[in-house]
Amino acid sequence: MTEHRHRPWPVWVISFYFGLSLLASIYANVLGLTGHLSIPGPAGDFERELNTTDYLIALAGAIVGLVAAVSLFQLKRVAWPLFVIVFLSVPAIEFYHWLTKPAYGAFFLQVGYLALITGILVNGTVLVYVNRLRRRQVLGGQLP
Repeated sequence: MTEHRHRPWPVWVISFYFGLSLLASIYANVLGLTGHLSIPGPAGDFERELNTTDYLIALAGAIVGLVAAVSLFQLKRVAWPLFVIVFLSVPAIEFYHWLTKPAYGAFFLQVGYLALITGILVNGTVLVYVNRLRRRQVLGGQLP
C-alpha cells in the first residue's frame, strides 16, 4: 500500500518565495547577458564589470535554485542536495565577486552587511527545514 503525505504549509511558502525570486533573477540575468540591463549608481558600476561567464554562472545558480524549489514543492528527495548546493554557492559567488570585481565593494557597501546576513539566515533556515523533512522521510513521499 502506498503511503500518502500532505505538503506542509512551509513548503508552500518556501517554494513560492524561492520560485518567484529565482524567476526574477533568471530574467535579470538574461537581460544582463543580452545587454538590456541598465542599473544606476554603484550597483550599475558592478553590473558593468560582469562578463558573460559571470552571467552564465549566476544563471546556472538561479536555475539550480528554481529546480530545488520545484523539487521541494513536489517533496522529492533531490531537493535536499540541491538546497545544499544553493546554500554553499551563494557565499562562494559573493567571495569570487569580492576578489575579482573592484566595483563590488562599493555595491556591497550600498546593500550592506544586513542584506548579506539576512540572506544567509534565510537560506540557512530553509536548509535546516529541508533537512528536517529529509530526516523525517517526508521528501520522496507521494502526495494525494
